Amino acid sequence: MPRFGFFRGTVQAFWTVRWTSSTGLAGTVGPVVVPTPMSLRVVEAQPVLGR
Repeated sequence: MPRFGFFRGTVQAFWTVRWTSSTGLAGTVGPVVVPTPMSLRVVEAQPVLGR
């Protein structure tokens, strides 16, 4: 039987910045991970059949 209600989780964004300047310098920053906690409401669930 599927469970409905609110489920907590975390979404993560990964950022990498590559830069260059007019003086010829260049570099990379990252990856920087930005986690964001969130809560999702489940109102419908469908079964997935597997082997």
